[in-house]
Amino acid sequence: MTDLTHRAVRTALPAALALILLAWCVPARAYAPPAEEGNVKVDGVQVHYKLQGAGDAIVFVHGLARNYQIWDSYVAGFSDKYRVLSYSRRYDWPNHNKFSVPKDALDKEVDDLYWLIRAKRLGRVHIVGESYGALIALTFAARHQEMVRSLELVEPPIVRWLLDSPSTNEDWTDFLNKAYVPAKREVLDGREEQALKTFDDWLEPGYFNTLASQDLDAVFRSSDDLKAVLLATGGFPTVTHSDMSKLTVPVLLISGEKSPAVFSTIQKQLAIDLGGAPIVTIAGAGHNAVTEQPEAVRTAIAEFLAQHARR
Repeated sequence: MTDLTHRAVRTALPAALALILLAWCVPARAYAPPAEEGNVKVDGVQVHYKLQGAGDAIVFVHGLARNYQIWDSYVAGFSDKYRVLSYSRRYDWPNHNKFSVPKDALDKEVDDLYWLIRAKRLGRVHIVGESYGALIALTFAARHQEMVRSLELVEPPIVRWLLDSPSTNEDWTDFLNKAYVPAKREVLDGREEQALKTFDDWLEPGYFNTLASQDLDAVFRSSDDLKAVLLATGGFPTVTHSDMSKLTVPVLLISGEKSPAVFSTIQKQLAIDLGGAPIVTIAGAGHNAVTEQPEAVRTAIAEFLAQHARR
């Protein structure tokens, strides 16, 4: 070996040792799979989804006549610590699935969620649901509790529970007369956009007036979602007190300060059935708290997840 070679080796060796020491001292970062957005076939329909991040999986489930984009700020906010999936349910924009009247609208949605979680290999998941999406999440957990780590739910519309007590029978009648019956009549008359306005006006008066034109267009393109619920032969979807009392996964209930009083009644009863689940009230928000006060809702979810995600 020449002197020149010896000098090259003596120069390179310290640098190589430094790199090895640096690799030992700097903790390895968790591998984050590339972000995905596209369509996947589940339960015979095409479902549009967005998936990104690494860690425990969180699935976001939207309410009636909404779409996966309402969760964009949540996906961005949680994907640094979690594997986050949002999706548009079978009859919501930008999906184009053929409509058929279901026997039980909730059954189809629960099956879609099951096969979506399986298709993307998410394992046990945290599920965040708002409104009808929260009702889907509750039903899913009741049927597939082994697949659920926790639930974070914004006002599931379990309105048939209002029949349980004479004190809330009037609220049930109000729902029938101002939302369910007139909206169903409008759907049968072919006035689906008006049906959406009628139903949403009961949930949160004036909500449609707050939507930008592109958001309003996306809602109208999702009218089959509400139509499936209204025309389902099994009636308006619900869950049983017995099924709720059997749930053992951690549950956070989120309410809007300005929501109709019936949702407070439902949330309080649900908390009892779930063995004392905590309720967080979002100041200044109505039933659509997820989009009205997203930062406050994200904070409530993040604090709850920090207690129940794997370390």
